[in-house]
Amino acid sequence: MAQNSNVIKQVKITNTIAERNYPEGLVTTIWDSETKGFGLRVSPNGKTRTYFIQFRVKGSKQERLISIGRHNDPYRVDQARAKAVQIKAEMLAGVDPVIKAKETEIERKRKAADSEAKTITLREVMQHYLINKRTKHGELRDTTKRDLKHHVENNLGDWADKPIASITREKCLDRYEQITNRGAASQATQCFVNLRALINHAREMFTNEEGEPLIFVTNPVSRMFKIRKPNPEKARTSRIPLDKIGAVWLALQKRRLVNANINDRTSVDYVQFLLLTGCRRMEAGSLKWTDVNLEKGYFTLRGDVVKNHNEIRLPINSLLKDLLEQRRAILKADEIYVFPSFGKKLPHISDARATMGVVSEVSEISLSLHDLRRSHDDIAKQQKVSDDERRQLLNHMASDVHGMSYSNNPDPKALAGASEAVAKFIVKQVKIAEATLQGKNILRFG
Repeated sequence: MAQNSNVIKQVKITNTIAERNYPEGLVTTIWDSETKGFGLRVSPNGKTRTYFIQFRVKGSKQERLISIGRHNDPYRVDQARAKAVQIKAEMLAGVDPVIKAKETEIERKRKAADSEAKTITLREVMQHYLINKRTKHGELRDTTKRDLKHHVENNLGDWADKPIASITREKCLDRYEQITNRGAASQATQCFVNLRALINHAREMFTNEEGEPLIFVTNPVSRMFKIRKPNPEKARTSRIPLDKIGAVWLALQKRRLVNANINDRTSVDYVQFLLLTGCRRMEAGSLKWTDVNLEKGYFTLRGDVVKNHNEIRLPINSLLKDLLEQRRAILKADEIYVFPSFGKKLPHISDARATMGVVSEVSEISLSLHDLRRSHDDIAKQQKVSDDERRQLLNHMASDVHGMSYSNNPDPKALAGASEAVAKFIVKQVKIAEATLQGKNILRFG
């Protein structure tokens, strides 16, 4: 419903006129007698008094009503009238003040965006990326965020609080070589892959109306990789030799019995779990008791944890069942994680250096947690577990029709035999290792 109005025409608007009291509850409009189209509007409560000009742009049939500003905030009447005359002259010259205001605002925003684009720091872009970046699986994982922060704050620490726009191909080349030459070839590549993503994100943050980036016509990291190929990734081949599996398991069992410390016990159980299942270290470390179903004989690797986002249920073999039942017995009833950590960084275990030192010593080769994954696959292969079953046990995605459409049974029972074959091999090798310690003649792999 339109408001009731009070219209006063052909009055020379003065400051006295502007400051009079007018009827409450009505919108009072006063038209100036000196300047055609100039006026003052008073709100129903009398508190807001606004100057305006209403006129038609030359060449247009539509009138424009342009607000000039409030009385005393900042205009007195002479200032408002002068502004009205200026706007009116522009309209008579064919300038539409509405369109002009829009263009002015667009230009203001463009300049502000251009200025911000040239001054925003690498750290600020990283923070925006960590909060806003989404993949097809959702927001970035905590491990991804930690890795990215590590590279920006350590490998690129002296760049972090400088404008990201100041990064050039030459600077990238120099820093890439520095990191490589200190013996961290793979870390150099990881660092600059992350930097490339941040620069691409910055380019998307600041674009013009045509979608063109305001900074970085091309990504300097991408340009660098065209003339300096990334450091080659060497295929990792280390694993526990098959004839050392039994001795390793015995050493772990001994460490498990000797160490009453709950942290040491957890570390041993964690390493044994990795060897029995072939899981990645973070997949195993973040396993919760709600992911374990001892009664039905399977555990679940959640989609938000596994590397390829492919949630999967895997069977619990006999050795693994004993291990999990014993862990359940020694932990508090309300413990969330199967392998909890009492450190400050993570609520679950993510490393086991001392225990892996024992594994390396017995194996006579320096080994990492991921090497247990290869060792698991070696055991399964030696036990004649099929390629498709081994792929499923490691949760590797199939790339052929047969693997994608046939050897893809989600029921963990389908892999129970393959998983149990791994357990049987370990048990057999433990017996051989025990016999060897007793000086008996044995036949391996028989």
